[in-house]
Amino acid sequence: MKWLLALAIAVAPFAASAETALTSGAELPRRCTPGEFFFQKRQPLAHSFFLCQPDATWVETDPARNGIAVVQRFGAAGDGISDDQTAIQSAADFVKSGGGIVFVPPGLYRHSGTIEFGSGTVLQGAGADSVLMASTFPNSALRFAGSQSCGVKQLGTTSAATVRLYTPPSVAILFEGARNCHVSDVFINGSASAGIMVRSSTDMLIERTAIRNTMADGIHVVDGSQKVTVSRNRAFQTGDDSFAAVAYATTAQTDSVTFDHNVSVMSFTRGVTCIGASNCSITNNRVYNPRAHGIAVAYETAFNTYHPRGATLVHNLVRGVSAPGMNPLLVSSASGVIVKDFRAYDSNPIFLHDSTWVKTSDLAVFNALSLGIAGVGGGNLSIQDSRVTGSGGSGILLNGVRSGDLAQNYVADAFQAGPAVYGAIDVASSDSISGAGNQVFSGTPGIGSLLRIASSTSTTVTANSSTLGPAVQPKIDFGGVVAAGLGMPAVESISPNALFSIFGSGFAPNSTQTAVTSADLTGGHLPSTLAGACVDVGGERAFLLFVSSTQINALAALPATGQQTSVEVIANCGQPNEIRSNLRMLPTAPAAPGFFYWQRESNGHNAVLAFDAVTYAAIGQPREAGAATTAYPGEEIGIYMTGFGITESNFDPGAVPQSPAPVSLPGTVYLNGNHLSAADIRYFGTSTFAGVYQLNFRLPVGTPPGEVRIQVAVNGVLTPPGAYLMSATK
Repeated sequence: MKWLLALAIAVAPFAASAETALTSGAELPRRCTPGEFFFQKRQPLAHSFFLCQPDATWVETDPARNGIAVVQRFGAAGDGISDDQTAIQSAADFVKSGGGIVFVPPGLYRHSGTIEFGSGTVLQGAGADSVLMASTFPNSALRFAGSQSCGVKQLGTTSAATVRLYTPPSVAILFEGARNCHVSDVFINGSASAGIMVRSSTDMLIERTAIRNTMADGIHVVDGSQKVTVSRNRAFQTGDDSFAAVAYATTAQTDSVTFDHNVSVMSFTRGVTCIGASNCSITNNRVYNPRAHGIAVAYETAFNTYHPRGATLVHNLVRGVSAPGMNPLLVSSASGVIVKDFRAYDSNPIFLHDSTWVKTSDLAVFNALSLGIAGVGGGNLSIQDSRVTGSGGSGILLNGVRSGDLAQNYVADAFQAGPAVYGAIDVASSDSISGAGNQVFSGTPGIGSLLRIASSTSTTVTANSSTLGPAVQPKIDFGGVVAAGLGMPAVESISPNALFSIFGSGFAPNSTQTAVTSADLTGGHLPSTLAGACVDVGGERAFLLFVSSTQINALAALPATGQQTSVEVIANCGQPNEIRSNLRMLPTAPAAPGFFYWQRESNGHNAVLAFDAVTYAAIGQPREAGAATTAYPGEEIGIYMTGFGITESNFDPGAVPQSPAPVSLPGTVYLNGNHLSAADIRYFGTSTFAGVYQLNFRLPVGTPPGEVRIQVAVNGVLTPPGAYLMSATK
């Protein structure tokens, strides 16, 4: 079991995006862009706003004179009890004529009805602690009707609705007839209907939102909306589809909707859908454990939709679609669909149904519960350069297809669920199907026939026996994802900027022992690929420090805390033969503190990685190393730790902070069970190592010699017991 600290490499200071009119934080940034506004969270509200001057210096300013309507200045209490409906609406009305920002400082703002926002209005908060709470579920929307150049950013919404409603005003955020509007960095927890609905709107962008526990879709695009981009959003346990473009035949056809780099986890129905819409682009999405289809491009008779056409699906992944009749990918009653680089794990078959001019390539199916890929009905169907590794029945089946081709496909270990009744590649009741270069590997329990062609005409598909065995899938052990310190009991939550270890098998070739070096860094950041391996955390790549065949040490990007996230290891990452491990779901938390140890004992009785904060001599290191072994009362001690969470000065995950950054969450230290005074805690924040935090404290005078038991709590979460350092009397 190995742990390596990242190198301390300098990086350029963070600069605000050019499009940002108002930013916020605990401290004024050292640099600013002339014309930029800043809300300082730690100042009294009356002295919180600053404007960047032409000479790039800050000056305090009156927000109202600069088009910023602060809801508290219109009477909002933000206490979660008072009804702030009138105050928020008054702030929105204040900027409606000339446009501006309706600003929501940190707080919980209860509103009892729909709030209307006009053109040029941006509803903005100071981050996830600026929350609007809907108390009347049928009228809970933050609505932009007929608005242009509008937006919502950097705030949260919440609702305790438990009954699904079907009216637009019951959604959390609603755009109707809007144009050129933008939603970013928004957190939605609960809604009586959808989280975000876009109706009859155009030129829209929704990005970096986190949506959970809605009663209907997470993001719903409908009623002839056009040119809508839904990018880098996360949805968790949505009450219907996570991300949906829908076109009912009674309205204009929804067109040109892009779903890119989104993550769906445990949706009540589907992950990503294009139902009746035209020209959908579905790229780089991840869907985990939906109750219905993973990704669907389909016509629905019951809802009288259009037939979808012109869809493009590239580089998507779906896992865990196991409900009867549901598929990781469904293309049904559609036309002109292109599918490339689609990965399906542990699911029912990919199902291409009654569709025309569907062209697929580089489909990869692993551990299919029944068939691997099924094409049923329709015509002009192409399946090329695809592979099925492990399937309950046939690897690839065509039934009733008129015209198409099967070429350069690979099937391994078919019929895992029963006897080989049909072919590993099976063509039945079809016409004019051609294709060569198909290969079949016969594993255990074996395949009866490589290829079966039955009741088909003008069909010239060929297949050969392959000597190339299926790729070995990496495996993460049960309980195999733990916090970096490897404490006992293990810390199994992942927190922002956290270091963690993964244990299992098949992560890399058996001889691999690769630690990160300065040559692996890019722009001062740790690499996301090392020794051919990657780690996916909630749809985002982690940063890597060490890779072997059985262990990976990594640093997580900022997860959405308070919900589960997925962890996967990818072997041969980015290569045509890449393969993912099994999936582990772990809770995320604002903080999950843990120590590092000089040596690790399985009983949890371990000396922490500590040093003298003045001389930097090691404390508690094994005696044979020749270093100091004890701490002395009255002296300042430093300890390296992980899992402290976010800091007051933000920095990019995977990069070393440019300067000390105190932790934002409250921290407490206990020595021998006694609360250490705040005066004795000298520093609680980042270190000079990526993902590693540092605690400096003074060992109180009078501390008895011998083992000093130590526990640290961050945001109320305690480190595992058993850690200690050695004290002595001079």
